[in-house]
Amino acid sequence: MDEKLRKEVRILKAYAILSSLLFAVLIFAAFRSPKIVDFDQINAHRINIRETNGTIRLAISNTDEFPGGTIGGVELKYRNGHRGAGLLFYNDDGDENGGLVYETHVVNGVPEANSTIRFDHFRQQEAVGLNYEQHGDTKESGLLVWDQPNAPLTGDMARDLNQIQTMKDTAAQRTAYKAFQQKYDPAFGHFTQRVFVGRTRNDEAAVLLMDTKGKARVRLAVDSANNASLQFLDANGKVVYRLPNDSTAK
Repeated sequence: MDEKLRKEVRILKAYAILSSLLFAVLIFAAFRSPKIVDFDQINAHRINIRETNGTIRLAISNTDEFPGGTIGGVELKYRNGHRGAGLLFYNDDGDENGGLVYETHVVNGVPEANSTIRFDHFRQQEAVGLNYEQHGDTKESGLLVWDQPNAPLTGDMARDLNQIQTMKDTAAQRTAYKAFQQKYDPAFGHFTQRVFVGRTRNDEAAVLLMDTKGKARVRLAVDSANNASLQFLDANGKVVYRLPNDSTAK
């Protein structure tokens, strides 16, 4: 090997060593740098926020990737008719714990909208929510409060429900769903609305208080003609007392 070739080999060796050292320094600096990165914009179909152990706590999603919710570690494969983007919250076990969904579109020239944010009972369905619905010129918006059974929702329930949703025969599906409701009574399908505060479909500003069966028992309202009223109702929906009544109305 002549002197020129030996010199070139020494230069290449030195270059390789220096490159390795620089690479090691960069790796070390990367591990020591803050875990914060600033972006002006991020395009994504879905973002999952997880704990350090991998448990999901929040999903931010478009319509197509929006999760169906998780019960007992089993993800539901249906969306209950809703199509929209939003957020889904999860508890410490990775089960759904509420969320925000919004959808707006036009059907045959008629605006349709449904936006809601809801917070769930632990291992159960909704506890409280804010809701807005519009179908053409008919609108309703307000605060809602529900009662839920104390019995928890389970993973077995989610698996059975997923199986029912895949059935093609609608008659068989209805039969299977009735059997499902009986099997998981009272944990599933017995939630009861107890409070509504908002604007009704009849253009009223109203407060409705319901009994444990979901029947309105107190109604405070201001109607579209700006008339105020307070009504007390019995279990059959009959008004038993109202203000103003016939003797006080002018």
